[in-house]
Amino acid sequence: MDFHRLLAEATGNHVFVIVLESLLAIQGDFLARLPPEVKTTKEVTSYHEQIVDALENKDKEKVQQLLEEHLMKITVQLQKAAEGIRSADPA
Repeated sequence: MDFHRLLAEATGNHVFVIVLESLLAIQGDFLARLPPEVKTTKEVTSYHEQIVDALENKDKEKVQQLLEEHLMKITVQLQKAAEGIRSADPA
């Protein structure tokens, strides 16, 4: 989560930082309910490293492409995890 905070702070947009902090708190609570998956962790780390490289190279198109891919993959993974939690809930 520190990666996201650092990127948000680098924008200099204080409103964005506040909104992101709220989203990260919700996401952190949700993720705490899930077992960690090594594959997912490695994949996320890889995306973060590629994003930093593209930022350092000032390659805006590559940054945008990587962010979109990363967000889509994470969205799918979180949706699957949420479905798993709902199906495991006997209520």
